[in-house]
Amino acid sequence: MLEVYGWVVVRTSRDIFVNATFEELDAIDDIVDLRDAQLWSDLRDRLPTQESSSLRWQFYEHLNNKRGILQFCESTNHRSADTWALMDWIVKHATGSYGLIYVHDDEDIPSNKSYSRGQHDFSNVFRVWRILNGELLELEDPFLSPIVPTINPSEYS
Repeated sequence: MLEVYGWVVVRTSRDIFVNATFEELDAIDDIVDLRDAQLWSDLRDRLPTQESSSLRWQFYEHLNNKRGILQFCESTNHRSADTWALMDWIVKHATGSYGLIYVHDDEDIPSNKSYSRGQHDFSNVFRVWRILNGELLELEDPFLSPIVPTINPSEYS
C-alpha cells in the first residue's frame, strides 16, 4: 500500500531579490505577486487533471499571511505516478517552492519486480521528499520510522 502526505508552499523564484536595493523592493514585490498569481492560475488549471480516486488536494492562494499553500494526500494499493507527476510539475514551474512529502510504500523492496524501485528495503519506513528551490530530494525520516514498532507495535497492527 502506498500512502503519501505532503505540503508545499508554491511560489515562483525569489532570485530577483538577491541584488535588489531597498528602493526597488516595492516594485519587485509587485512583479513577484504577478508571477505568483499566474503560477497559481496555471496550477489551478492543472490540479483537476492530477486528481484521481487516490489523490486528494487542497490549494489556498491566501491563508492569513501565507500564500500558495498546497496540501495533498494519496492512498492507493500500489505505487502510482500521480503524486510524482504533480511534484515534477512544481519543481519545473515553481522554482521558489518549498515543502515536505512523506511517503510510505510497503511494496518498496528489492525483490518486488512490479512496484519496487530496486534499491533498498523501504517497506517499513517513511521516506521524506523535500522540495526546495527547484529540486526534489529524497531523505531518511527521523520521526516516524521504522513504522514497526514506532507507529505500530507489531506487523499485525
